[in-house]
Amino acid sequence: MQISAKSRWAFGLLGAAAVFLVLVYVLPAVSASPKEASGSGKCVQPQKKLVDSGENPSGDPWTITATIRENGSCGSWLFGSRFVPSGTARGSFAFEWGIPAGGHLSDRFTIGARDEMASSGRVFGGTVSGRVTRIVARMSSGEPLTIRPKLPAQKLRDKFVWLRNVRYAMRFYPAGSHATKVTLYSADGKVVEQLGSQEGEFIGPGV
Repeated sequence: MQISAKSRWAFGLLGAAAVFLVLVYVLPAVSASPKEASGSGKCVQPQKKLVDSGENPSGDPWTITATIRENGSCGSWLFGSRFVPSGTARGSFAFEWGIPAGGHLSDRFTIGARDEMASSGRVFGGTVSGRVTRIVARMSSGEPLTIRPKLPAQKLRDKFVWLRNVRYAMRFYPAGSHATKVTLYSADGKVVEQLGSQEGEFIGPGV
């Protein structure tokens, strides 16, 4: 059967229209991930980074890891810190805070920490603001315990914005007493925050 020139012209128009639809609508929809389709540009894949590690007095390995993931949408991230004092999930603890997408903990943040038993002694582990260079814990025995939180490695802070404005601490000490109050100090010796323990936790107001 022969096709008239008019029919060939009509089929040609239909073919061109189909190609246009594929290029403009179908391919972008297939290639774009759900996050890209949201239009935020601030989406983040879940990540986990080791920020510090060592060996506790009993010879068990300890680790501090930081995590990041979306906080319900691409417009907000959930930043977390996980502390494993004795090498196993048992006795570990974690904290999470919402932060702006593409950002880090704000200057309002002060501390998220816990004091509890670990192996044959006790441990004070936590996250503090980047401006906090010294923690003085008042112990139940009445004695002070000085803790020096550390910044993540420079290469981590340079590469991951969410690891800025934060320090970490993992301090082991003998059993027999426990932290009841903490005072946070900046590098110039000024008090940043004072707060007491709530069932072993020290959580500053707001982030």
